[in-house]
Amino acid sequence: MSKEDFGWMCENMIGDDTGDNISYLNRYFCEFTGIYWAWRNYDKLGNPDYIGYIHYRRNFIFDENIISQLRFDLFHNYFMDIPYINIRYKNAVKPAYFLDKIINFDIVAGKKLYPNNYLMNNLKCLKVDYNLKEYMLTFYPEPKKYIDTLYFILENDLNLKEYCDIAQQFYNKVEIYPCNMFIMKKKLFFQYCEILFNILFKVYFLHKNDLHNNPDLFYKRAVAYLGEFVTTFFIEKQKQTNAAVQELYISFLLNCETECNVNFNYSTGAVYRVENQLSYKIGKILINTKDIKSILKAPIEIIMSVLEHKRKSKIYQTLVNIDKKYAMPPLESYSDFYEALRLKEHLTYKLGKSFLDNPYVFIFKVKKFIKNGKTIKEFNYGENYCCTI
Repeated sequence: MSKEDFGWMCENMIGDDTGDNISYLNRYFCEFTGIYWAWRNYDKLGNPDYIGYIHYRRNFIFDENIISQLRFDLFHNYFMDIPYINIRYKNAVKPAYFLDKIINFDIVAGKKLYPNNYLMNNLKCLKVDYNLKEYMLTFYPEPKKYIDTLYFILENDLNLKEYCDIAQQFYNKVEIYPCNMFIMKKKLFFQYCEILFNILFKVYFLHKNDLHNNPDLFYKRAVAYLGEFVTTFFIEKQKQTNAAVQELYISFLLNCETECNVNFNYSTGAVYRVENQLSYKIGKILINTKDIKSILKAPIEIIMSVLEHKRKSKIYQTLVNIDKKYAMPPLESYSDFYEALRLKEHLTYKLGKSFLDNPYVFIFKVKKFIKNGKTIKEFNYGENYCCTI
């Protein structure tokens, strides 16, 4: 973020470090420090009848007429990829144009995410069902003790006992409302916050030393990840009491530029550029090592590829330094951008990238990696995608 943008943000946005706040816990609570601030300082927001929360780069898509023109993201198979901002996208996500989709419902949430459709690079296989621990294990190193703590709290707090049955269902099969994104009536929002922070503070204080002493910043976010489950439990409970819940698709902005600033004059070229990346070239060499002769030749071919890549990179950088017009456009400028993204998910590319990331231990992990890579390669991403809306 530039200094100018940061200055504008400070002048025009409300921080979560004023009034009654837990801003100092942001490292552990993430977006929940903002939600807490809204709850405890509601009058400063104008005391609205409805309140909502969204992520940076993510929005609710109110106009579902554009869905057929979009594609699911490659990694989660859930979010709708938006290559850039244009007027139609702005209109599709503007709540004021679709008030009936808000005022006729008690809660607006994202479509449910089913983890058996959720693909992460470290999954060993695609299973039919995940329980809560297995799902969290796909993105968090030590989920067991935190999930066990969550269940312990639900079972032993009389005010939360009613959530035990809902939580137990998720222990066996996970369907989750992701990202803590919502729009709620004021009354429900206050109920949500009472339950949410009752649980999160207990989890935090029970694991405070562990969270503070671990240097891994990702590890410190355990409380926030559990909050996503609590949000889901709350919405499910409201549905059981006949609350009207509207589920919408969630977008993800690949590029924050507006349409007029993005150059789409390039027809194809993204796939060609990915095929010429060092990861892909080395992966191709490794894939073709099928006999003793090719195995013996592979180290020399890899060294030659690395040297050639460095030579071409140096020439390219020299040209760009002389004149910026020689700089290649971003991959998303090409019409075959999504094909290029899919190519990066192929075993060839991933094998080469793994080698470059871990050249000294690669030989010991290659068999396991190929097995996992084939699973990823064979996963069906679907064909519903295009570049514009």
